Amino acid sequence: MSHRNSPRHINIRSAGFAVAWTDAPCRQCAKSTRVLAVVLPPQHEALVLDDENSAGDTWESPGCAAWLFHIESLPPPVVLRLQFLSPGFRRARSAPTQGACWVNHCANCGSLLEDHDLHCEPGGAFLPSDPQSGARIRLEVLPERLEAAAAGYSIEPHFMASMSAG
Repeated sequence: MSHRNSPRHINIRSAGFAVAWTDAPCRQCAKSTRVLAVVLPPQHEALVLDDENSAGDTWESPGCAAWLFHIESLPPPVVLRLQFLSPGFRRARSAPTQGACWVNHCANCGSLLEDHDLHCEPGGAFLPSDPQSGARIRLEVLPERLEAAAAGYSIEPHFMASMSAG
């Protein structure tokens, strides 16, 4: 997924979304802490950029669920909902984006938990490697509209069917 360099450029939109949460170990203190992720339904739309002409940009629906990370902007009501579920979800500077984005922090020591470790590493909190790991992830579907700017986007992980409704 491409995006414009503007940190507030909306490149994802959806009539609804889900919040996924689970526990993950903190790399700093080794204690378990709640982490969450934003999950989009198959009907969401992603902005596909025409690198030569912004007038050629188009919204397309990929037809599969997707998980957002390196999220640069979210609507205020969505932020409140996410922070209610996990007070450690807040804005911070993240190395991969070179700017501020919404990321998980350890509830015990306050350390930042990198999105890459949670979403991109096999066995990471949101990239389960077996049905048992998938079953530890809870999903809560929300009918709220979502418009976001995100630099990270991945299609649904394996074992998504194992995840349980929150």
